[in-house]
Amino acid sequence: MKDIPLWENEENLLEAKIGLPGIITNSAGGRTGKLMITNQRIVCSFPGLGLFYGMPHDLITSFKWDLGFMKGGNFKITWFVNQQSTQIHYQTNHKKKIVRILEKMPYYDQPAVLKPWSGDIQETDLTVVPNDLVTILKIRYAKGEISKEEFEKMKKVLTE
Repeated sequence: MKDIPLWENEENLLEAKIGLPGIITNSAGGRTGKLMITNQRIVCSFPGLGLFYGMPHDLITSFKWDLGFMKGGNFKITWFVNQQSTQIHYQTNHKKKIVRILEKMPYYDQPAVLKPWSGDIQETDLTVVPNDLVTILKIRYAKGEISKEEFEKMKKVLTE
């Protein structure tokens, strides 16, 4: 299986074999892949199927185990980006290893909560420029961390 390239300053904390639910033991057709947890993101890779997901920790809203399926080896990751919530379901035999890493994350074993998105902000407005405080405000507003009133107040202070 191909290695997953690391980002700059990224540390690989864990790699584990994963599969699509119900077929963890069947590697035919590229249905098994790799889960990698780093200090910056969770990556799921299925090279045989052409699937690759890299989810930065700050976009993940939930990582839950399904205790009723395959004795808890099935998990679901939910994340929010660009007006949409996405959920992916995978299965692994490495639950204990994964739990040791993820239980320190704020999204671990929490209900998936969709974050509000305002139509006032376009995706193209969210390009991050280092030290651009207005862009940082836009991102915080888009993530639901601050209200529209707080956003407008802070933006006015920064642009005066």
